[in-house]
Amino acid sequence: MRFSRVRALLAPCLIALIAIAAAVTVATPATPASLARQATPAATPAICPTNRLASSPVAPSGSAHEMGDMGQHATPAAHVSAHEIEFDQVYIDMMLPHHASVIALAEAALPRLSDPRLREIALAVIATQGVEIDELRGLRRAFYGAPDPALTGDALMAEMARVMPAAHDRMVTGDGVDLMDSDALVAAFCSAPDADLAFVELTIPHHASAISASEVALGQAIYPETRDIAARVIAAQRAETVTLETIRAELSAGATPGAGTPAADAHHDVTASDGQVIRALTPDEVAAIERGDGAGYARAAEANGIPGPAHALEFRAELGLTSEQVAELEALRTTMRAGAIGAGTRFLAAQAAMETDLRAGEIDRADLVSRVAELGRLEGELAAVHLGAHLATATVLTPGQVTTYNQLRANVAG
Repeated sequence: MRFSRVRALLAPCLIALIAIAAAVTVATPATPASLARQATPAATPAICPTNRLASSPVAPSGSAHEMGDMGQHATPAAHVSAHEIEFDQVYIDMMLPHHASVIALAEAALPRLSDPRLREIALAVIATQGVEIDELRGLRRAFYGAPDPALTGDALMAEMARVMPAAHDRMVTGDGVDLMDSDALVAAFCSAPDADLAFVELTIPHHASAISASEVALGQAIYPETRDIAARVIAAQRAETVTLETIRAELSAGATPGAGTPAADAHHDVTASDGQVIRALTPDEVAAIERGDGAGYARAAEANGIPGPAHALEFRAELGLTSEQVAELEALRTTMRAGAIGAGTRFLAAQAAMETDLRAGEIDRADLVSRVAELGRLEGELAAVHLGAHLATATVLTPGQVTTYNQLRANVAG
């Protein structure tokens, strides 16, 4: 990978940071499979009216978007004072209608989309976020005694403003569409003349608000199960946003959908999921960091025979892993990915900010030293998350399993 010369500054940082992830052993219990998707009882796909330019969609009873009517700010069914509300409850109560509204959008959009990549994203939204609704309801029942949100309307918005202000501020688009109001979201799509572009323009800010809330959840959620869902939301929706941004650029430039990003942009401007431009990294590097993948940061461990949790789980049969080992490694992988997404977000933001200031001529030589040092520190934190997970994995496996792992991976030490 071709990162900036900042990486040369990392060695002192890594020595100090490498042990931060070495003590994770708590496995994430699975949500019971028997929990049906009660968030959308008798779910009927949202559809656009026959008149393409109609101002509001048909709203079938019991459809996914019944959970998303935040635009009316209804009186909550139950509410307690702010100091009694845990972050996890606010996050779950927000994500349930938030997921339901984008499912409604995807259902309405699917028959009208022409770009196969957009149809793939719409199908993924319906499937993935439907499963996450099941999980969120199961967690809410386990943690707070009931699967349905107690916080709605103004009460929910007030709690969001308190614990996740950036996400709260993103819940209404520049055109005034409430992203948790399924009716408004579907109506905005159905009234647009270009279905592909409308889906892109509505889904990008919708994903951005979920990513913003989930980034806060990685640091503030009490329960590891909540952090696990947040990490998966970030990884999936960032990856989808990369594709959506590419398609938006094509549509804006008048290119044929599916033709690919213009070559002039392929090696210059890389737009991260938060809209910032990065030129020192490739699109694949940015996407890998945003997903929480290794992105080359664990190479020092692999090259020296120290196994990682993801590949160890991949070779579970060959290694003969016990159920206890699988549980520990799955917990390590979840924690590693959550930590990598958080650290990667900070690193990419600093990289983009420095590049922006460099282009604007707003960094002098004195400021450059401190900016590069900070960038190196942040990249060191990211590397330490991955390397620390490798160190922890080595304590889970037996010496014989480590030897087999290195043989399977063709590592130097194998």
